[in-house]
Amino acid sequence: MPSESQQLIIDSVGKLLSDHVTPALIESVEGGDFAADLWSELVNQGLLLLGLDEASGGYGGTFGDQLALLRECGRHAVPAPVSQTLLANHLRSTLGQQGLTTPSAVIDGTVLSGSSESVSGELRDVPWGAMLSSVLVQAELEGASRWIELPVSKFSDQGTNIAGEPTAALSFEDAVPVTVLGSVSEQHLRELLHRGAAMHSAMMAGALEQALQIAVGYVLERKQFGQPLAKFQAIQHQLAVMATEVAASTRSVDQMQM
Repeated sequence: MPSESQQLIIDSVGKLLSDHVTPALIESVEGGDFAADLWSELVNQGLLLLGLDEASGGYGGTFGDQLALLRECGRHAVPAPVSQTLLANHLRSTLGQQGLTTPSAVIDGTVLSGSSESVSGELRDVPWGAMLSSVLVQAELEGASRWIELPVSKFSDQGTNIAGEPTAALSFEDAVPVTVLGSVSEQHLRELLHRGAAMHSAMMAGALEQALQIAVGYVLERKQFGQPLAKFQAIQHQLAVMATEVAASTRSVDQMQM
């Protein structure tokens, strides 16, 4: 069961997304546009700084609050890098930096190299790559691995991943890091990866809940041989199987309140 604060998030975010996430918006983003108006609403509501304390520029909140937000994002198929930005802000906070409200993402693995003044390399298949303002990535700087923030300016090879998110290759040639953030321990890195996995799981759970709701509504309305599809035993069985899987998914996410 969600807490009182999480239920408030679910109710307010659900209304916001119902008003702004439309088939036309999703089609526009699939065509390469950025959901600027939706992003502005998320910024204005302070949702991209959720889970950060005041010292990091946030308004407080827990990881469970973030999962409640992302579950609604999955339910409404939000076409924007919300989870990626929340994860990037968590890493920034861990490294003593302020959270940001511009689209950003964390890239795992040391794939770039150079110095604190100049970095080169390429990042392949980055989700939402062409729509990001910056990325946080590990780079080999003077023999040591450091997290750095790089502005996104050059991208190519746009496509989509298995989640239907737009992807792109990001190229950096003698790029100047915005900030050299420092390093994190292996324990912190594992925690970061687990947090990112939990965030995506919450979105998947929300999408599954919505898919089940749509399926139930469809079989109650659609008729065949003079009666609703919901009256057929085979349909009832398949819906029961789906409901069981959705319940297992949502239960797993409920256990991720860190």
